[in-house]
Amino acid sequence: MLNLDFEKAPYLAAVRNLPTQISPREKEQLTRQLLVAIRDYYVHLPLKMSRYAINPIEELELMLGDASSSSLFNYFNKLLIIINKLRDRHTTLTLPAPWNSLAAFLPFMTEIFSDSGTQRVAISKLIAGYTNDDLEVGSVITHWNGIPIENFIALLATNSQGANFAASMKWAEVTLTLRSLANSIPPIEDWVTLSLITPSNVHKTVSVPW
Repeated sequence: MLNLDFEKAPYLAAVRNLPTQISPREKEQLTRQLLVAIRDYYVHLPLKMSRYAINPIEELELMLGDASSSSLFNYFNKLLIIINKLRDRHTTLTLPAPWNSLAAFLPFMTEIFSDSGTQRVAISKLIAGYTNDDLEVGSVITHWNGIPIENFIALLATNSQGANFAASMKWAEVTLTLRSLANSIPPIEDWVTLSLITPSNVHKTVSVPW
């Protein structure tokens, strides 16, 4: 089992609306500083804009208009999305406390394996303190919130920082069930519903919280 304590960890839903520690003026100042850093000092900007059809400068300028009105959680989420679109692991944004010491995780880990040339996703480990008779190590995940698992991983890869398709897919696989909230876009859902095939070939559906 993983060395995490599921019983003592708070639910992700409990930290989405933590009290704001940054004033609207400070959010606007941070947005302007990030705008200057990317516009004036990020040498790869022309290449990134052309290659990925993005415009982080325009997105940050638009954020200046609503920086004061959006919640702190949504504000940081928008900044992370803009940074991740650059697809540059050397260019990251680390959020302040308390997010820089938090991680969102599900009570299991996964591994990718090949079955007759087809990639499958299996539950490889359960974390300490979590018990669920419907969630067995060795079970193969077929769907994630109703989405075929291979499609969900591809969707998750679109918001990763991988510089190419293979790197983005690998990063999505690695962060499927464990994501640092310091510099990762948090899950949009509070729990995940999985469709599984157990090692004894029984089809099950189980929901687990972040």
